[in-house]
Amino acid sequence: MEMEEWKDVKKEMNSLTHEKKIYLGLLAQIVDARADQNMTQNELALISGLKQPAIARMENPNSQNAANLLTVIKYLDALGMELKVVPKKDSNK
Repeated sequence: MEMEEWKDVKKEMNSLTHEKKIYLGLLAQIVDARADQNMTQNELALISGLKQPAIARMENPNSQNAANLLTVIKYLDALGMELKVVPKKDSNK
């Protein structure tokens, strides 16, 4: 990748909203969770009851249709994982 292209990537990364960065971080973690279990999208579809195309859309960071929470919960449940909400370390509340 040439220097100009990296400048474009950096600019794009800096322009992401805080929420988009969190979404992409979560997405990376759940895709890694599937990969760490050597599970294909089709195998996950069979276990979760989701359709493989729904899993592919969910794993696509550029998808126009962000996965809804129920899909994320089903996805993680099939991997033996759960989504938890925890306070931020730097939270003042």
